[in-house]
Amino acid sequence: MKVYKYILIIALVLLNSCTSENKFYLDKEKYNSDFFIFGWYSNGAPNKENKSINLAYQSLDDLSNAKFNTLLNYDLNLVDNKNEIKDFLDYANTKNIKIIYPLKEFYPFINLSIGYNKKILRYNGYLDSLKLFNSKDQNALINNIILEFKDHPSILAWYINDELDLNKAENVKNVSDIIKEIDNHPTFQVIFKSNEISRFKDSADLFGFDYYPFWYDNVNTLEYMSKEMIKVNNLVNDRPFIFVIQAHGAYYFDKFWKEGLDCSKLDCTPKNDEENLKFTLGREPSYKEEKAMTFLGIIHGAKGILYYNYFDIQHSPNFKRRWDEFGILSEKINNLMPIILSSNANIIKSKNNEIESIVKFYDNNYYIISVNKENKKINAFFELKIKPKKIIDLDKGEELELKNYRFNDVYKEYEVKIYKISN
Repeated sequence: MKVYKYILIIALVLLNSCTSENKFYLDKEKYNSDFFIFGWYSNGAPNKENKSINLAYQSLDDLSNAKFNTLLNYDLNLVDNKNEIKDFLDYANTKNIKIIYPLKEFYPFINLSIGYNKKILRYNGYLDSLKLFNSKDQNALINNIILEFKDHPSILAWYINDELDLNKAENVKNVSDIIKEIDNHPTFQVIFKSNEISRFKDSADLFGFDYYPFWYDNVNTLEYMSKEMIKVNNLVNDRPFIFVIQAHGAYYFDKFWKEGLDCSKLDCTPKNDEENLKFTLGREPSYKEEKAMTFLGIIHGAKGILYYNYFDIQHSPNFKRRWDEFGILSEKINNLMPIILSSNANIIKSKNNEIESIVKFYDNNYYIISVNKENKKINAFFELKIKPKKIIDLDKGEELELKNYRFNDVYKEYEVKIYKISN
């Protein structure tokens, strides 16, 4: 494995039967503790003369209050001068929010001379927005931005690929190489086709995968998503894997194709959860589905979780309730963070195929994090390799009966359970 001294070291701790861990290190001189990326994508230009400032800064306030730690704002470059970006980064730092900086538009094959991309050219000195943008300009633009902000304490990584086509893999790698010449922060890319991962694997330091099981239909269940994550993690086994989770619904947008219906003309917005679940296409996930997807990501080795997208979910008719639910989920993840970042262990001999699980070893106890990936009730069993003193369901605070190294439990659809196994 090639060692990137400036980005990440995956720690392999041999403790009892422990193996790999859900953590990675970012430049130990700047980050003195383990850091699990836990945050959101969003939009909103941090332009003080633009009313969208309310969204840009609101996202930092809301994420901070909900105890998330990372933001990737697509529109960070859409400003008139770099001071507006610096002010935004300064504010993020006061809120303990790390920023994944977007550089995904800076390719010669992307037309920066149209639409909102004009601002990117303007504040970087490309005043003639009709000027041909070539590879030389690309290098200058990237250098300009990185040299300006690389030492800011809120910078976490550089985002260089947002679902680009397979034939652009070499372009992405070139940008990553340019960045590495002048900065130590990792580069980050996201792919949504698992069959393209091998081609993109060496194009960036951090590897994101986004799969939205409720975007197109309800057939591609969490079971299929779980299989995709296993495939991804196996293919990028020497690089940190960040799981991007669907939080939005397709019906938020003006045009939504559902049996030929155009939601810009027809009312396609569900008014409540019951109506939302009736949608065969484009619905937003429920809270139990968000929770299940989050813990499936952790189970399958994700070194970070990003939800998509804070800007989009504000179009939800249930935004306030949903954001409160994400706050509850965030509190749970943060409370479990020492366990999530601890070493993996292998104490399960057998279990149901419908139940996905991972075992952690923390503070002289084992913890089983488990998810029912099926949309139905499961009578589950776990057969252990050890005989513990006690098994506690952490959510219920109840002790489970152990018989011959085996215990049973009932899972509701998409239910998450965490057990404490005392030696």
